[in-house]
Amino acid sequence: MRAVALLQAAVVWFLANPAAAESTAALDVCQNEATCQHPPLAGDEMSTLQSEMSALTKPEKVHEKLSKKKQKKAVIKQVRKRKLKKSLKDAWKHRLDDDVSALQSDLSASTNPEKIQKKLNKKKAKKEVIKRARKRNLKNGLKKAWKQRLHED
Repeated sequence: MRAVALLQAAVVWFLANPAAAESTAALDVCQNEATCQHPPLAGDEMSTLQSEMSALTKPEKVHEKLSKKKQKKAVIKQVRKRKLKKSLKDAWKHRLDDDVSALQSDLSASTNPEKIQKKLNKKKAKKEVIKRARKRNLKNGLKKAWKQRLHED
């Protein structure tokens, strides 16, 4: 975009100053637009900038950059896939270990009567807590119900 803007500015300047345009050596070198390439002057920063911009905007360079970016993305994608595959490969081992340890704890609990009694007590305590909470909610609901009925009448 910047190169196009520079070119447009140069064309406008040449059209505005026809006398200056005739005296430049650049017009002698550039007779055809396809072969028009100015060699960069040693001390002139603008001409070096223009040559760099034209080098960067060449289709071959752009294609090279895009292909490099695509290659990098493909490599990153492969690495991610590889890591995912490894984690999935190892995941079944962890699940198996968890299942085995759970089975072992169940077996030890089923053979030990004290542990069985503890589990039953915990279950009973949970049920009791739930029962009390339901009763409390029911009582609170009934307490508030008569107020609502009073307001409705």
